[in-house]
Amino acid sequence: MFYITEMSDVGFVRPIDLNKDIKSILREQFGSKYIGRYLKDVGLVLDVLEVTDLGYGKSIIGSPNIYVRARFKVLTYLPLKDEIVEGEVENIVDYGMFVSIGPISGFVHISQLGDDVFIHRAGVLQSKKAKITFRRGDRVRARITT
Repeated sequence: MFYITEMSDVGFVRPIDLNKDIKSILREQFGSKYIGRYLKDVGLVLDVLEVTDLGYGKSIIGSPNIYVRARFKVLTYLPLKDEIVEGEVENIVDYGMFVSIGPISGFVHISQLGDDVFIHRAGVLQSKKAKITFRRGDRVRARITT
């Protein structure tokens, strides 16, 4: 499931950037720090949406930068147990298939595909009895189990 989460961190502004928009500078910094990272209880950070609140700037002895505590909103993806998701088959291997679920990739084991026996042939998983086939690019639904 996708969430908008508010976070807080300290960023810095270089002296040369003091005449620029501080929120946009901090948004870029937080983006390079957090986008693509998985944070426990928050999920996979997809984007920094906006910097909402700035604290007072502080100068530290020996550093020319101004350090600012800021609150910002991030877009995250946190898959929940038993959540039903839609995805596209990315790759098929002997023991199952990899499914693209939005920003991440999940694995479906061959034993979880159904009650039938599935055989891997030429990049396709095919059932013996029901003649069900899974190919690369197929849209599938899956349940998050762990």
